[in-house]
Amino acid sequence: MVEIKLNIIKKALEDKLATDIKVLDVREKTPFFLYYVLCSVKNIRQANACIDEIKLNLDKANITYKDYKRNRTTSWSIFDLGDILVHIFLEDERKNISLEELLSER
Repeated sequence: MVEIKLNIIKKALEDKLATDIKVLDVREKTPFFLYYVLCSVKNIRQANACIDEIKLNLDKANITYKDYKRNRTTSWSIFDLGDILVHIFLEDERKNISLEELLSER
């Protein structure tokens, strides 16, 4: 089931033209999630479109997810799918936070 979810997420992000999509296996880093999916977008509208596309495709596949509380003005959106956490960053914010670097240090 996790692989199906990952494929749905990656395709949705690609369809909405997100860039630098990475799937990180975080099982050894955190007890809460199996994977983080990270991507970059150019603006908040694109981030919202990515979230909408993920939700639409999960609904089509009858896959449940936690409710997403949207903040339409943030530079970093997080979508909790239980075993997968999706991080959608505005390009500059992703560079500032360096989440990949933080995870590699643990």
